[in-house]
Amino acid sequence: VIPGAIIIILAIGKNLKRRAKKTLIKRSQRLGILDEVFEQAKIQFTNLPDEEYRNVMAQLMKKAAESGDEEVIIDKKEKRINDELINQVNQQLGNKGNLKLSEEKGNLGAGFILKRDKIKNNVSLQVLLEQARKELEIELAKELFVSRDS
Repeated sequence: VIPGAIIIILAIGKNLKRRAKKTLIKRSQRLGILDEVFEQAKIQFTNLPDEEYRNVMAQLMKKAAESGDEEVIIDKKEKRINDELINQVNQQLGNKGNLKLSEEKGNLGAGFILKRDKIKNNVSLQVLLEQARKELEIELAKELFVSRDS
């Protein structure tokens, strides 16, 4: 997982861990809480102020760029990821910076896909949240297991 991708989720995840530690909850209840937490994270992320959203996207783009000459595919409705942002990222990437905004658009919601030839690196919010959720479920399960043994 790209470290900057779970900025929004971390604070919510800490609250979830506290709630789970206070009571040993059933798996179905835990999954319900996780659903709620990640839905909140999705809403909070998409409602970030433009500048903050653009900063997060720039960080993610820098970390996800492998060759630096990928095309950036965005959502059909995306307005905050634009040529200006991509030019800023290219400057930060230095000699490696040759990202281009793709003519191709997708149904991503938030985030982007970096495409080079036939290889696509999906950095959409949905994928980032799925990855973060898996990590959080594992961490939560470990903590609940340890607290039962104590």
